[in-house]
Amino acid sequence: MNKLIPFSIILVSTLLDGCQFQTTSTSPQPSTSTNLTNSVKSISNNSGQSSQNPKKYIDAQIDTPNLSSPISSPITITGKVSPSFIFEAVFPIIIKDANGKQIAKANAHVLSREAMDQPMIPFTVTFHFSNPTTHTGTIIIKNDNPSGLVKYEKLRIFNVIFSNSSTINSVPPILNIQPIVKSNLQTYHNATDNFQISFPPKFKLTQNTDTTDNNVEHIVTTITYPDSYSTGTNLTGAKVDLEVTNNQMDCIMSVYNKTNLIETSFKNNMLFYRDNWNEGAAGHNIEHIGYYTWQTQKCYRIVLSMNTANLNNFDPSNRPKAFDRQKIIDIFNQIYPTLKLQ
Repeated sequence: MNKLIPFSIILVSTLLDGCQFQTTSTSPQPSTSTNLTNSVKSISNNSGQSSQNPKKYIDAQIDTPNLSSPISSPITITGKVSPSFIFEAVFPIIIKDANGKQIAKANAHVLSREAMDQPMIPFTVTFHFSNPTTHTGTIIIKNDNPSGLVKYEKLRIFNVIFSNSSTINSVPPILNIQPIVKSNLQTYHNATDNFQISFPPKFKLTQNTDTTDNNVEHIVTTITYPDSYSTGTNLTGAKVDLEVTNNQMDCIMSVYNKTNLIETSFKNNMLFYRDNWNEGAAGHNIEHIGYYTWQTQKCYRIVLSMNTANLNNFDPSNRPKAFDRQKIIDIFNQIYPTLKLQ
């Protein structure tokens, strides 16, 4: 994430042509949720990833099914692995849900023993499993490790989406907070990325015109919390960044530690994933809370950033009061669900 810009909230895009801004009263409308794609990630010390493309392994791959589409039981997986994964023509593959719960395990078999001297060996395996309780999960290819020693273990992890998750049609609890504004919300329209989002009066919106590679988060705009939320406190700035990218994995992988996120809420028929991480340096801390959704082949990430000074750095006689963190978050929790596609 970019460093916090004092008193700003940012909505993101790579191109801003066709953006309009107006003041209006709005009510969110539904949009159809689109499937998320797959990516690969290693958690072993020896990742086996290609230096040219860190999202692909050089020693393991899945050819079918297409992991950009949801999977369901039964499923046959085919692919290729290096001989280092195989012992006596087999090796284990595990399917887990987003909580890390194992839902299926089976041994994959090489298709031809004559191919054992090849750098990549074809395999196949079929799974049967019950409906998972999360919408996403992982397929884990493991090397057959007869020694049982962790230092010899290799894992290759592929992210997947389940088409028959028991949570897909679930509805999360409604936030128990009072609406900050019932009418006259300010609404930002972006014709380039086909979305709009609303926010309270007195909040300032600034469009981001940087469409170069310097805008690595693809930030579209900045909406600023009024000074009244930080005056006399240790809050030095609060913003919400709406980032728009074409990378589907940006919507289901944590910015901080690149682990799988868990879906947390449905708003306007859009599935959101929640992320939370902190940055800190020189007596300051930036807390980020993000909600991500993949719609119409784009990832929309709405991220709250709260920049605070360490109270212990102040002389007790001149120490500001701690800012009202929950109040900032409550407002954010009412802003992000107003996202709707046009």
